[in-house]
Amino acid sequence: MNGLAKKRAALTHWVLHTRQHVSRVEDEAETLLAQLSCLSARARRIDALAHQPLSVGLYGHASASKIGLLKTLLNSADGALWLRSGERKLDYFAHVHPGWHQSAIAVRFTAQPQPFTSGAPLLLTLYRESEFARHLADQASLRTPPAEVCSRLDALQAQAMPQPQSGMSANEAMEMLAACQRNAPPASLLSAELLLEMAELLPRLRREDRAQLLATLWGEDATLTAAWLHHARLSEQLSGATQILASDALLLSDAMCLAGRSLADAPPDDPGDLRETAVFPLRDGQPQRAQRVSVADLARACQEITLQLDKPGSCPVDLVTLPVGRLGDYGERLLPDTLLICQAARTPEEAQLAAQQLAGWLSRTDIGSATPRLVWALTAEDIASRSQRQIDDKVQRALMRADVPWGVFQLFEGEHARQASAWLKETVNDAQRQQRYRALLQACAQQTEALFSAFLPLTAAQRAAREQQIKQLIQHLQQQIDRHGDLLTALELPAGLLTQTHRLFRQKQPVSPAAGVPVIDLFADSPDTDNQTKHGQPDLAASIYKAWVHYLRQLTPEHPRLKSLMMPSSALRLTTDLLIKIAEHCELRARLRARLAECKGCDEAEMACAAATISEFATWLGYAETPPENRPRSKVDAAKAIFAAAQQTDSRQRLTQLDTQPLSQGLHWAYDWLVAFYHRIQEVHNEADALTSEQAHSLRAAWQMEKDTTALAQEA
Repeated sequence: MNGLAKKRAALTHWVLHTRQHVSRVEDEAETLLAQLSCLSARARRIDALAHQPLSVGLYGHASASKIGLLKTLLNSADGALWLRSGERKLDYFAHVHPGWHQSAIAVRFTAQPQPFTSGAPLLLTLYRESEFARHLADQASLRTPPAEVCSRLDALQAQAMPQPQSGMSANEAMEMLAACQRNAPPASLLSAELLLEMAELLPRLRREDRAQLLATLWGEDATLTAAWLHHARLSEQLSGATQILASDALLLSDAMCLAGRSLADAPPDDPGDLRETAVFPLRDGQPQRAQRVSVADLARACQEITLQLDKPGSCPVDLVTLPVGRLGDYGERLLPDTLLICQAARTPEEAQLAAQQLAGWLSRTDIGSATPRLVWALTAEDIASRSQRQIDDKVQRALMRADVPWGVFQLFEGEHARQASAWLKETVNDAQRQQRYRALLQACAQQTEALFSAFLPLTAAQRAAREQQIKQLIQHLQQQIDRHGDLLTALELPAGLLTQTHRLFRQKQPVSPAAGVPVIDLFADSPDTDNQTKHGQPDLAASIYKAWVHYLRQLTPEHPRLKSLMMPSSALRLTTDLLIKIAEHCELRARLRARLAECKGCDEAEMACAAATISEFATWLGYAETPPENRPRSKVDAAKAIFAAAQQTDSRQRLTQLDTQPLSQGLHWAYDWLVAFYHRIQEVHNEADALTSEQAHSLRAAWQMEKDTTALAQEA
């Protein structure tokens, strides 16, 4: 996979070089660079998946059911769960986790031998700095407004170090920021330019300055910022190790050890434990010199505790008990292989949110597996609980409405242990893992391909295939014609992003010189570029246009306005690709620039004008200023042009016969829009390509290297 990273580096270099010469690449450069960074991070996650042990996650609010399921899957005949801790043998339910309460940290049970050193047999997996920042952001209810984020960035640029500091890479930062964006409210969404700037700056900041910038992700909550700083200091003390060995005294309950509360039960936000303990960082699987660390900091930083089963081979896969709030952590790591669910929501009111979380985990970890990976485990306790069944039924119906596959695994008395063992071998095995690995890898390559395919000229075969795809797209939109208004609304730039773009532009705008004094860039090759005005000032129209293009690139079928259209991701991607080409063909950027110039610098007027211009383009596709005689003919009324004004009935004219049943004005407009869309597509297909032959050749070279490397990885 190192070769795959080199190929994406080649694509990144192509973007950085070509954006200086091609306005269309410049419009999408930040989006391309941000998504390439995220895809590189995802490729590393996929690569790591190939080296992870097979695992099944036990997830949900029903603690008793999870414990019963754990005993069944591990064939615990006497009700005990025996562990091997160095030279000691422990019962998990008696010595480690008595009672029925939820563990605060994920616990992995494995039959595989684990590394240990004298006096420290307990293996702990810790969050990376970027992972812990995302974890804290998920807990926050507020985000810092984008305008303040921009001000913070400007202030911290002066504190940046020449070289990256330890703890966080640019790719890790971008992956973390993209994950935070998925859960951010609309008013807090950041532009691609801002995300890229943050991802590049974070690695070059010292720890305290890095904390200031990350604090914007959780609304400047001082408690969360302090928690991140504690984690960063711990990570630095451990030389960035993500796995450590510790004394099993941290794990034992008061019943066996007087050391205090078990680490697995310690609330991650509780600073009350003032104890210290010795830990051994692992490097390449070998323990390093011992370090004394705070137990409270360790509890916050701990992502997973690994416990070795006493009997080798007692379970063919690892079993991981997942706290409800940690599902997102494992989704980012593409784990576990299958999720066994015991009451997905606590109350009926939480059912919809629980379904969204489960669907989000599946979408990040799976690409069309034939075997369901969301599985409800029905134990005797579940059958007896009617209220629990009703809650789960509500979650399952929500998943069905979203077309998310799920299954049920029934465990009853009798042959349940043998049944569980057979089910594990059938559904969680190396063949299933390899199939998922290859599908994820192929999807990653296809996403990279989709980023750049719109820039390359089509061959004759590709043009024929694209024509067929366009016809299918038009037919799909026609079938959903009564919901066409939702599509048009979704294609407009949201007011929050428009306001953010305008504010960021004003904050970065240089101080104007005295009246009548021109601003001349003595180092520019040309006194007039596409993204600057003729006076050398930054171009607000270009900033808004780029924000709109980035917004279109981020649209997904899960958008609230697009859910009713049931558009496949490929169809939505084709729609936005074509719309961006049409916008360039119709010179939307120039139209924005001309109309904003009429606002005389009034902020409110500029934002209203920009919103109206983009909305007009999405609704008219550039035909608003085209005379009716130069427009295509309507398919509803062939005697008229598309978007023709409705004919007013003359009240003085006597009615002699009934006319045909007319379409509503909205449906008439929707059909005309489809005609306009198809005609504009034909126009942009006949235009000259934006790239020169040399630029297209260099892109193909980098792209082909990417595809070749992916093919080699799949064969491996």
